[in-house]
Parts: sequence; structure tokens; C-alpha cells
Amino acid sequence: AGQLNTRALHTVAVGNDRVFKRHHAEGGIDSAVVLIMDCSGSMFDERMSRAAPVMATLLDTLDRAGVATSIITFGTHVSMLKPFGMTKAKAMPLLAGLKSGSDNSDSQALRYAHTLLLSRPEQRKVTFILGDGGVDRNDEKRCMEQSNAGENLGITTIGIGIVGDLSRMYKNNIYIRDLSDLANASFKQIKLAA
Repeated sequence: AGQLNTRALHTVAVGNDRVFKRHHAEGGIDSAVVLIMDCSGSMFDERMSRAAPVMATLLDTLDRAGVATSIITFGTHVSMLKPFGMTKAKAMPLLAGLKSGSDNSDSQALRYAHTLLLSRPEQRKVTFILGDGGVDRNDEKRCMEQSNAGENLGITTIGIGIVGDLSRMYKNNIYIRDLSDLANASFKQIKLAA
């Protein structure tokens, strides 16, 4: 859209599409984000009571910015909480009803998130994984390998360690020592997605 430059109209026949004096383009955020929430047994104390509202706020902020979002949870099993097509309004009550699983496999959830993002048309692809890092050494290694593989495919993975250091698993990570700092630290990283 814009005002036509009548002096350039004759060049349309040879493929010139720059025929406006002023061009108005709609800006937008071409990003897709998968949020991953650790729902293993070790998360169900004060950690989950702080992490679930932060996850909801991340979802709300990304939705308002026009970012395509999905939410995956994992405990004993990896589950889709919010597919990309689901509205934020339908997903919010589901975050309040998260249930605990006994064991966890961070690497399975991360692999699933990366698979979802690979099929997305957006240029920027980001995964946020909120967890406490309670995995065995083999899963730590698998997480690092999956994170690196995702990076090679253009997917940024950010680990948000809730009273747990995730640096051994994710190059991009935040270590939250005090749960009251969780929201502020998470939103400092949101610029990578939005």
C-alpha cells in the first residue's frame, strides 16, 4: 500500500514492483515458540506454584506479540498441553490443573518440541524449558546433544532452571536461585522470541 509513483509505472512490464513513492509495510514477529514445563514429582512444591503462573504470563505475553505458541509438559510421559492452533483462553485453565508425574525425561520433551518447530513456517524458532534439572547423567548428555542439534537446525533452546542449574544441559540458560526472581529472569530472555 502507498502512493503510486507514476514515473515508474512503465517499468512494471519488465518486472519492477517498486512503483510506490511511500511504501507501508505491516511489521510482525515471525516466530514460533514451544514452552516446555517440567511436571515431574520434584517440581510439585513451591516450585510449581511459582512456575505455572510464570508459564501463563509467558504464554500471554507471546500471544499478545503475535508469536505462535505451543506448550508441552513432561513427567513420566510427554504431553501436549496446548497445540499451536489452540487459543490462549482455552490453554490458561489447563495450566492451573497441572498434575505431577513421578519420573522425568527432559530429552524426550526437548526432542518432541524440536520436531514440532521443524514443521513450522516461521523464521525464528525458540524453545523455553522450565525445570529443576533433576535428570540422570545420560539424560543430561542427551539434552545437550538435542539442544546442539536443534541449534544446527535454527532452533534456539533456553533452559530456565528453577532452583536448579541447567548449564550442563543448555548453552543458553538462566539459573533461578530465588523463586521470587523467576518472572523477571524469564522475561529478560523473551527478547529472543519476540
